[in-house]
Amino acid sequence: MRASSQARARGSADAALEVHESVLRGAVLLAGGAEVQDARAARENLAVLEIRPRIQFACLYDATGMLFENFQRPGGAVCPPRPPAETTIGLRRYEVVEPVISGNNTVGTLFL
Repeated sequence: MRASSQARARGSADAALEVHESVLRGAVLLAGGAEVQDARAARENLAVLEIRPRIQFACLYDATGMLFENFQRPGGAVCPPRPPAETTIGLRRYEVVEPVISGNNTVGTLFL
């Protein structure tokens, strides 16, 4: 039983790292959409997350912290009005909060 628990934990950690890497790549791609307030570009970039079944939602906030665009699976979680303060890791949930940076400026926040 212990080996099985360790394997599940290792699998969860690997999945969390994979999602985190995806978030960082996504934040770079989303920077342009958030910076110029292009909702269509942001929506298209977030829609790419559809291929990541572990990602249930993605929320893109502008530089003021207001919800700008989002991706949600049917029946899934909804974006909060403001992004959480930090990334949280739990036994069954991994929520990532990352700044979206363009040049030297933070232009938004991505929450998954």
